Amino acid sequence: SLAVGGNTRELTLSWDIAIQAIPSRKKYKYQNFIWYIVVFKDYTLTVSAFIAVARCCLVSLPLQFRSVFTLYRTSVSLLVIFIIMVVIHMPMLFTQGLEFSFDLRTNTTRLVSWQGASRKETLAFHDLVVRNIVPYSCIIIIALCLIILTSKLFSASKFRKSLTKVHRDTSKEKSDEGELSSRDIRVIKAVCFISGSYFIGFLPTAMQSIFRVIFPEFNLGKTYSNSFVLLLCFAVIITYFNSTINIVFYWTYNTKYREQLVVWCSRTKKI
Repeated sequence: SLAVGGNTRELTLSWDIAIQAIPSRKKYKYQNFIWYIVVFKDYTLTVSAFIAVARCCLVSLPLQFRSVFTLYRTSVSLLVIFIIMVVIHMPMLFTQGLEFSFDLRTNTTRLVSWQGASRKETLAFHDLVVRNIVPYSCIIIIALCLIILTSKLFSASKFRKSLTKVHRDTSKEKSDEGELSSRDIRVIKAVCFISGSYFIGFLPTAMQSIFRVIFPEFNLGKTYSNSFVLLLCFAVIITYFNSTINIVFYWTYNTKYREQLVVWCSRTKKI
């Protein structure tokens, strides 16, 4: 049977293999198989946190922003983040694989998955670091940047209004004192929606990892196997929805993204 799950971070291949069918392999019944694409999916979350930090610095440190976030430094930072993502996924990727094996029951050769002897330890590391520490850290960073960004935008709005208060009516000034411009509101909404969608997207997978540590029977082939698969499927649905809705957020709140997308679509139609 083939079960898909894990916030699209983990696709689970469940093979009910009889011991006598493949005697050359380690005796097991169920496995967790992590696809290589997971590295890139986790990378998108860390890049989102990096973008949140950049936006926060753009508002809070406008004079130093260009000297700090240069093209070279940004490129190097993104490359380093990607390398880190690859490194933390290596334990899982190097203790699994696919191979052709002869099945005595059907007298045929089929593709099966295998796992190394240290799979249990690497799975525990994966649950702790990749599926909890990294995403929670990114969400915390995004949330802190959102708080700082909102505070700085409110301060900037008040400062702009104080420069023009001479030309304003006193009552109108009081009513507008704490208001933000439409552009500031779009920035805040964009960060809120994107960070919120990522939080909702990774939460089911994080819960699954925590439950698997607390309740050893909450796993494939164990007592609560059906509940485990159900949560995996729910996580996949949430992830697909999250990936689909992100383009709507960028289209709504990012003018440059919308313009570039329109230009790209126009070129595609001409071709």
